[in-house]
Amino acid sequence: MKKKIVVAPNAYKGTITAIRAATIMASAIRDAMHDVEVVERPMADGGDGTAFVLAECTGGKLFWEIVPDPLGRQCKAAYAQIGKKDIYAVDMSSASGYARLSPDEKDVWRATSEGAGALCRSAIERGAKRIILGVGGTAFLDAGIGLASAMGVNFLDPNGDTVSPGAEGMLEVCEIDMRGVMARARDIVWDLALDVDNTLLGPTGAAAVYGPQKGASEGDVCMLEEGLKNIATLVEKATGKELRTLQGTGAGGGAPLIMKGLFNARMHSGGELVAELVGLEKAILGADLVLTGEGCMDGQTPFGKGPVVVAGLAEKKGVPVVAVVGKTGPGFEAVYKRGIKKVVKTGRADTIPSKSVAERELFLGTKRVLSWFNQI
Repeated sequence: MKKKIVVAPNAYKGTITAIRAATIMASAIRDAMHDVEVVERPMADGGDGTAFVLAECTGGKLFWEIVPDPLGRQCKAAYAQIGKKDIYAVDMSSASGYARLSPDEKDVWRATSEGAGALCRSAIERGAKRIILGVGGTAFLDAGIGLASAMGVNFLDPNGDTVSPGAEGMLEVCEIDMRGVMARARDIVWDLALDVDNTLLGPTGAAAVYGPQKGASEGDVCMLEEGLKNIATLVEKATGKELRTLQGTGAGGGAPLIMKGLFNARMHSGGELVAELVGLEKAILGADLVLTGEGCMDGQTPFGKGPVVVAGLAEKKGVPVVAVVGKTGPGFEAVYKRGIKKVVKTGRADTIPSKSVAERELFLGTKRVLSWFNQI
């Protein structure tokens, strides 16, 4: 009987995109098995590449714009139309992400979400009625001041002047002026694709957990926390909503705080939202095996990352799931309780290899999965 295998990998960060990974996996399967149906559904969870995956899987289109990078320099970044609909996807990381900066350029006080806002503005002007906003992989910690400013929100200091974009402006804001907001920005549906569920403040909040990754010192973290508190207080006062304790507001440099408060955005697990949009559950129907994967599988993976979303859907259908990963980190074993039956590491698990080596190792790792599959 003809077998059906679904491949649904995340990106292998730093080497292989999710779309390319799905192609490699499918090629390895077809090379090893002649009577097989392979269905490709590359995955993302709100981080880098989410818009590209959604465009690829829905027959959509990419639009490129020149916008500010995290430090205000001009860069070329893209967002996607999903299918032929008036639904668009914007990755904040496309313009405002880690990948835009070299390690010695990290500046948590100057880095801003303005470029991501410019992409949103372009999508709105193009006719978007719904925007999927991927919040992962960002270089800023400005609570979304830059993002909202690009759509017309004015953040004012005690003198009535507009504050500087970036985290350095958070402590100075004393008033949020919504009069200049784009007419349609508050009318469209905003869906936030969250890759983590941290709250805004405290030991598991945006400043404490992600500040050091973005170049913050211990002293910076304390000041960033105060800045985030200030913005939270102002947004809560303006909206009457309790937001600072809401799970997910600490993702994406704190931007979900402002998007939820000022634009009534809906918050979702990024992996679950992408799975829904690419039709993953339907693709799994009748499958004999599902392959997923990511660059590093560790203790964070069970908390809504793409591979466990894939596994959850497959488990409901009684389909075994195997993950092919570059390497594993502390706590990865928890994925076995989330529906993943086996984890296969590629041959260069101890390093981040070159792209060509990583692609070959993924090809060979997929073949090892098939050897296991044929024996069960």
